[in-house]
Amino acid sequence: RDGTESVPGCEGTGQSAKDYCSKCPENYLCTFGDEGLPVGSFPLGECQGDCDDDGECAPGLMCFQRDGTEEVPGCSGLGESGRDYCY
Repeated sequence: RDGTESVPGCEGTGQSAKDYCSKCPENYLCTFGDEGLPVGSFPLGECQGDCDDDGECAPGLMCFQRDGTEEVPGCSGLGESGRDYCY
């Protein structure tokens, strides 16, 4: 962001020129962790990544191994190229 541009879903101005996370829309591909870190992000929920295997996904979900920005069943958005997401 530039300067103290507002961040959707957040209050206050924060620090100038610093980037902040906002809440990911439901069923939209978002990256929450990688290689099991940060630990608090795992297990990953639906449409969350980056997973390496089914064990990194919440119970009942599987890790969709994809190429590039391949569509993930039940999810919208492109996500990050080469990242894998739970579905």
